[in-house]
Amino acid sequence: MRPVPVRPKGDRILLVDDSPETLEVLERNLADHGFAISKALNASDAMERLRESPADLVITDVRMPGMSGLDLLRHLRENHPDMEVMLITGYATIEGAVEAVKTGAQEYLAKPFTADELLAAVGRALEKLHAARARRAGRSTGQFGLLGGSAGMRRAHEAMERAANTHGPVLLLGERGTGRERAARAIHGAGDRAKAPFLILDGETIPPEEMAFEMARGLASAAAGTLFLGTAEAWSPEALDLLETGHEDDALTARIIASASPDLPSLAARGGCPTHLASLCAWDTILFPPLRERGADILLLAQHYAVEAAQSLGLASPEFSDGLCQALRVYAWPGNVGELRDVIVGAVKSCGGGKLDLPDLPAIVRSSTIGKGTIGRPLAEVEGEYIREVLASVDGNKSRAAEILGIDRKTLREKLKPDAS
Repeated sequence: MRPVPVRPKGDRILLVDDSPETLEVLERNLADHGFAISKALNASDAMERLRESPADLVITDVRMPGMSGLDLLRHLRENHPDMEVMLITGYATIEGAVEAVKTGAQEYLAKPFTADELLAAVGRALEKLHAARARRAGRSTGQFGLLGGSAGMRRAHEAMERAANTHGPVLLLGERGTGRERAARAIHGAGDRAKAPFLILDGETIPPEEMAFEMARGLASAAAGTLFLGTAEAWSPEALDLLETGHEDDALTARIIASASPDLPSLAARGGCPTHLASLCAWDTILFPPLRERGADILLLAQHYAVEAAQSLGLASPEFSDGLCQALRVYAWPGNVGELRDVIVGAVKSCGGGKLDLPDLPAIVRSSTIGKGTIGRPLAEVEGEYIREVLASVDGNKSRAAEILGIDRKTLREKLKPDAS
């Protein structure tokens, strides 16, 4: 199913200008519309900030001391292709606009401009960005069934495509829930072994004394096909020694694909893991990033699962509230894509159609937005602010707010009194 693009507020915008006054004006005009704003006074500072935290859109002045805005644009096109860039200048020329477009700028805005002109240009740039991400995600889903257009997932898709055209062993690195088993099935299905068996053995489910026997039986059963070994760290040395015959490019020998923790290569490099596990790191390796590092993929996946769930229940495709989008992006997702799918399906069932909002999410996901900017503030002040946010999210329904907060209505009324803090 082709994903439905999400157009949420909360897009991350980096402003770059050597004038603090200009930065202040830009921030004031954009922050009020729900964008997450960061600022840099020059191109070098901007590149450092992007290394620490990615952005969806960079708005940069053209003329700045040191590296110009056009030079910064070239750098971003080469090193951060998954973002859009917009140039602003007080020295607009036709030649400058042509150069900006040729270099890859989505928008070129001449000073002075109104707040409406700024917002319109930002909106156009971000719409193009989200449409491009959705197209990339749709293309990648067509072959491998793994949705996502973030840089990490693009690299994983490219590596999967290469692996599908070979017969050698592959090591899939990633946390639980990042899609390693689905990736193994996709590599098998896209290669010339697609009609042969695909067999799964998980080291965590097999007693140590039976591992070598189960490995030998699995290699025989998956001959000419693929044997997927889950949790490679759990397998015994004796069992993994049997894989040596699977390293040859032989159409009659089972191909081995294994999954392991993303920490395995670093442990091997430091000599911190046994030799039989360290040898796995010499295989063709594909890294699947955790969901918390995949940026806009979170909302893209959420919308995809919401549409699927709604269709299965006979409901209209739901919209996402701003608060829900923010909570989904901030939450750490320790269970990765599997956890996100379960949360969204539960939310769709909870709302029964219409807009998905914060109250439809589990408490642990709703609470992910708590604590942002609260360090150093009195507990009563932070508590009161959160209570008011919850109340606003349910349109002032005190019974619903009390239910979300885990308190009764009487306690809620007490906490809402002016002198309660």
